[in-house]
Parts: sequence; structure tokens; C-alpha cells
Amino acid sequence: AISPKRSSLGSGSFASHTSRTMENRFGAHKMPLVLLMLLGLLPMIALMPPYVTSYTLDATVAKRPVPHPHRGVIPKFEFAAKPEVELTQKDMDKIGHGELWKRAWESNGIGGGVAVRDIAAPRDMVFDQVAKIEEYVGKVPFLNSLRIYDKKKEGEEVVEKAEYHLKIAPMLSYGYFLEHHINKHLGILHFFLDYDRKSDFDDMQGKWFLENHPSKAGWTRAWYQIDMSLPRRMPKAIRSLLTSQGLASAIEWVKTASEEQVLSLHGRTGDGGGAVAAHFTASALPVGWFSVGLLLLGGFALSASAALRCARGAREVARQPTLATAVGPVAVVEPAGGLELKRAEPFLQQ
Repeated sequence: AISPKRSSLGSGSFASHTSRTMENRFGAHKMPLVLLMLLGLLPMIALMPPYVTSYTLDATVAKRPVPHPHRGVIPKFEFAAKPEVELTQKDMDKIGHGELWKRAWESNGIGGGVAVRDIAAPRDMVFDQVAKIEEYVGKVPFLNSLRIYDKKKEGEEVVEKAEYHLKIAPMLSYGYFLEHHINKHLGILHFFLDYDRKSDFDDMQGKWFLENHPSKAGWTRAWYQIDMSLPRRMPKAIRSLLTSQGLASAIEWVKTASEEQVLSLHGRTGDGGGAVAAHFTASALPVGWFSVGLLLLGGFALSASAALRCARGAREVARQPTLATAVGPVAVVEPAGGLELKRAEPFLQQ
């Protein structure tokens, strides 16, 4: 055992006093490990405010809307045109076999992409799923609430403006305002930010283009295109969730809802080729939650590791009181014996 020595700093042992103080803190009171973990999470919480928007649906916003900082930075899609993308024969075969085809990109801070998938339901039925904006909640992944605040008809087009609230995680939510231009005859829904109101996203626009399947009667080929300009400091996992993974989740919820409606009405697919499986196929949703969860889990793991190291160090201090007696790089009280000094080195370095 190491016998405490008196230091030359005055009456009593500085080493004993220091070790008793730390023993009281870590030994007698047993600081909870959970508290140490929470302290470890403080750096993460400090970094979160730039990414987190505390967004609430407030009736006063409709009375005194704050305009968006600009009137659009993304070039507008041509309304009546199919999304411009080159598909190879291999791509067409993939789509023809019922698989999802998508292509995503990011350039100059703008992320976007196109997705295509065949749906076993008539075009009008699929279009109703897309055009009934008021029914999006419960279908669109992460959509917590939606409120339509303006609606009018311009010829064959219906123009609707709606307020969206996405809740990606308990402390991570975004709000934005969209203007929708809907033309059922053409099978098109084009949307972009309502620039008369301030949104959390810098810019956004998208388009649904629905056409009758070229070879399967009663089926629809759905095209979905999206471009987004997101805050530069937004975490990469969230950017991917809203762009690349968002392509898959958007077209999948429309496919699921449309085919379930066919099943409920007829009990079979659009061309009578078998039953539609009633399942939730928003395949990007678990991936999206995994990405967000991975960020939080990583921070928690680091915090837990730091807390365990701290607790281990505290117990070591309680067992070897003289080891805590260091002022700067020089120990005030030297342990007795070279062997004990060698044992002390790893802890002092740590």
C-alpha cells in the first residue's frame, strides 16, 4: 500500500486533502452515471440550434405573413413536360419488372432527382392520392401536420397553398409553405415555395407526372421529380433523407395508397392479375430513421464512453489518493517505491 507523505506546502497533506475531496465527490455521493452521460451530450446540444427549427402552426402567421428572402433560386420546371431524364433499355426493363428506378444528384448546393415506378391502379385513382393534399398527413413520411390556407381555380388548373410541418425527430422539425398547381386532365401536380411566406428551406420545387401505362391496361406509370436548396449547415443525413431517400419514400407511399384503394374496391389489381398485398412499403422511411438514429446513437455512445472513463478514473483516485496530487506536470507528493510510480504513470498520462 502507498503511505501518504506530508507535503512541504504547510501543515497537513495536500495529497490527502485532495484525495479526500475527490473521494467525497465520487465515492460518498456516487454521482449518477446518467448525469455524466447528460453532461457528455452538452456539446451535441450546443451544436444543434443551427439545424433545429422550433416551428409551430400559428394562426397569426396567416394574418401577418413574413415573406421569403427571395423569389426563387431554382429554375422552374416546364409545367406540361415529362421530367427530362434519359433512360436506357436496362432502366426501362427495371421499371417494367415493377422495380423503383431513381436518380439523385447534388450540384451547387441544390439537391434533387427523379424517380419512376409502375403502379397497379388507374391513373385517375393515383392522381386523387397525389392531388388530395388535405389527406397527406398519415401517408407522407414525417409529415406531422398540414393546413390549406388558400384555394382557387384558374381554368383547368386548381391552385392550392398549404402550410407543412415535418417532424423528423423529437428535436428536429421544419416548416414550409407550398403553392400547388394541379391539372387532372394532364395528370400533373407542380409545386414550389410560396415566396410570400418564409419557409425553413431555402428553395424547393417538385412535380408529379402521371401517365397511363404503355402496355398494361388499368396501370399507371408515375414520375416524381424534386429539387431542393437546403441550409448549408444542415446535417448530411437530413439532406439525404429529404432528397435522395425522399424520392423513394414519396413515390412509394403513393403506390401503396393507390393499390390499397384498388384492393378495397375490387379485391384485385388494376389488370386483374392477382391480389395487391396490403402492406406499408415506404422503404426509405426505415432508412431515414436509421440515419437520424445513427447520429443520436453515435453522440450517446461517445457520451457514455466519456462517462465510464470519468467514473473509472474517480474510483482509481479513491483507491490511490496520492495519484491526484499533481500541480501542472509536477507531482507534489511522490509515491513511495519505483514500482508504484510505474503503476501511476498510465493514470497520470490519462
